[in-house]
Amino acid sequence: MSRKKCLLNENSLGGRLRLFREMNNHKLIPFAKLLGISHGSLSNIENNKTKPSADPLGALIHKTNINIYWLFTGEGNPFIDRSISKKVIEEVPISEMLSMTNTVLESETVYSETLAANIKSSFKALELERRTSTLEEKYDQLTKKLDGQMNRADTHGPEGQKGS
Repeated sequence: MSRKKCLLNENSLGGRLRLFREMNNHKLIPFAKLLGISHGSLSNIENNKTKPSADPLGALIHKTNINIYWLFTGEGNPFIDRSISKKVIEEVPISEMLSMTNTVLESETVYSETLAANIKSSFKALELERRTSTLEEKYDQLTKKLDGQMNRADTHGPEGQKGS
């Protein structure tokens, strides 16, 4: 017995998510894995049985070129041009971005949940980058120290005396 394929409804978040997935030639199961959810959960979202939580929305934003505004409203282009996003970020003063961020976080909407998840993920990524950088510096220091000790051992021979 085959399952009935639900009609695509571009007037809903789930329908637009499915449209985006199909426009990118993604199959259901690999796309669900990309978002970190089961294919059943993705199917339920696409069929408007459930709403997506912050984690898959965050993955969707970070791992695809979806225009999240289009996803929620149906307005605009489904795809975001990352070069335009970078230009907007460069043109908006940090103080204004912080004010906008605060407004979104205080809204207590799905947008605030998504933004909070993105901020936490970004903070963790920065912390890991800092820790990685520190470890790389320590590794370089130890490597130089070991190289120096090996060079001294080579010039003094096995008994600690200078070689002939």
